[in-house]
Amino acid sequence: MLKAERGLVMDREGDRVIVLTPEGEWRTVKPAGVMPEMGEEIMLPVEKRGLLTWQVVTVAAILLLCLTIPLANHIFNSTAPGQLAYYVNVDINPSVELAVDERNRVISAQGLNKDGEKLLSGLDLCNERVLKAVKIIAQESVRQGYYQPDEQDDQGAMMVTVIPVADDTNKNLADIDVDDLGKKLIREAQGVLDKNRIKAEVVVATVPPDIRQHATELGLSAGKYSVMLEALAEGVPLTVDDLKEKSIVKALKNADCDWKQVLNQLKEEKDLLKKEKQLGPILKVAVSGGNIKGEQDLVKKPGNKEQKEDKKPGHGHGADPAFNHRRGYTVARGVTDLLEVRRNNIYNLSLVSTCTNP
Repeated sequence: MLKAERGLVMDREGDRVIVLTPEGEWRTVKPAGVMPEMGEEIMLPVEKRGLLTWQVVTVAAILLLCLTIPLANHIFNSTAPGQLAYYVNVDINPSVELAVDERNRVISAQGLNKDGEKLLSGLDLCNERVLKAVKIIAQESVRQGYYQPDEQDDQGAMMVTVIPVADDTNKNLADIDVDDLGKKLIREAQGVLDKNRIKAEVVVATVPPDIRQHATELGLSAGKYSVMLEALAEGVPLTVDDLKEKSIVKALKNADCDWKQVLNQLKEEKDLLKKEKQLGPILKVAVSGGNIKGEQDLVKKPGNKEQKEDKKPGHGHGADPAFNHRRGYTVARGVTDLLEVRRNNIYNLSLVSTCTNP
């Protein structure tokens, strides 16, 4: 049974009065009968507030449940926080690699050469958004003098390579728009260069995880190894050692090559693994540090108008075991055989920072 309440009339407004209850609650009510005077105590109409309150709570709970279920479904079906989704390599001459989770936050950062270690030594990129991390790397490269502001000459390129992880079971990786990510990475890095009046181009490419694995075996970044494959396919005599010691642009210039052409081809490359396999003996020479210039009948420089050698099975020197033997190598049976040449002399990658709480 609902209990009746009393209230003290404090004011009158038309046919209604404002009362103050013993509990200190102000209420506006329409009294029954004669209008009471100011200061008069009256009985208040009974309100079924308990039932109304439960109705409101019930509706609110239903709405909250409707909003929570889709959110919970997204959380439990998405990649767990901190799980690796892709890598980003940045090559200036410092070469660095960022491991990134599906939230686009950096899990770890490592230098892939001595300059890369130096560049990262004063930075803490863990848990940073990947776009901000690349921007910070660009800023630090300017601060450390790898790019010179107001320099009139073209200072080359910053190569940014995106490598998705090799996990076909992780369906959420398909949610990463690599093209959109690439555009955003260019915008962040190029913005830093332009702000400092630096004549350099930011180039972004995406390569498969196997390319990164093969590059790691050779002590190169995925970006540098991919550039080497494109260069070799165009007849440019480029070796692993050339790229370990020099920046991408400098190595290509030293090989008398149009570096912009090679980088543009890499951006459009659709099947780099196929190209890697087709390079066969040329790649083996590049890996083992041989003299590719001495094999001009196997390669062709960009811009040369002479006809390419027929490389179909059964044609050319690539199919002649005797020729290969005279040159000191045999046709590679697979990429694994090529990498075995350097397996005992792999560059020691140094982990600079790892996020313990991604």
